[in-house]
Amino acid sequence: MIAALKWFWRLYFVYMTLMFCVLVCPFQASTLPEWLDLAIMIPSLIGLFGYVFDRKILFPEIWKLFFVILVLWDIYFHFVIELTLISELTPRTLVFLLTLVPLYIALFHYGFLSDHKKN
Repeated sequence: MIAALKWFWRLYFVYMTLMFCVLVCPFQASTLPEWLDLAIMIPSLIGLFGYVFDRKILFPEIWKLFFVILVLWDIYFHFVIELTLISELTPRTLVFLLTLVPLYIALFHYGFLSDHKKN
């Protein structure tokens, strides 16, 4: 990766970690879907860490499977469960969903394209 791209990914990792700690912390999870979302978000951050800092965490096959689970879960959670609760797609929700796109890209690269050489 080029230096500017490395900085983007590092800043994105810090941003996502802070967003997780502030917005998705376990103290705010009250329903089963929110707890499942929390349980899925933690491995997402671990995979993002592995991609950003080029570290081997588990096996690529696990990240391939997790990538598929994450995308399917996010579609279900954000477009089926949450939309029935808020009944409309607000600009704030759209911005939040757009911030997830780099996470999907990173986990796709980590699972399908990375060589996982470092420990």
